[in-house]
Amino acid sequence: MFSAKMLAIANSYVNNLHDAEDILLNAFMKCFIKLDECRDWNSFPFWLRKIVVNDSISFIRKNKNILYTDMETADEYSENEDEDCPEQINIEEIFTQMPVGYRLIFNLYVFEEKNTMRLPEF
Repeated sequence: MFSAKMLAIANSYVNNLHDAEDILLNAFMKCFIKLDECRDWNSFPFWLRKIVVNDSISFIRKNKNILYTDMETADEYSENEDEDCPEQINIEEIFTQMPVGYRLIFNLYVFEEKNTMRLPEF
């Protein structure tokens, strides 16, 4: 019932389907082990989502594969944008090409509505 959406959430953090599947399986195991901690069935999807997000962040920290691009590269991209401006922008493609650190911050800020100024350092 929840696997497809939770897999998409995990994949949006790690950008690797195999890793996202591992994260999802671990999250479901945690969920079933601690099922008595979920107070209400209506809150279950939010509780599961929190586990998936936290496990995804833990996975990123554990693997320390956070990369950031140089701002000069980003500036060069925006200058060349006017010359070859496509009619449609493929957001999914752009999102998958983002470095892990940027994707993590983007996910937390936009989808999880977290204030990124209070994130712990990696």
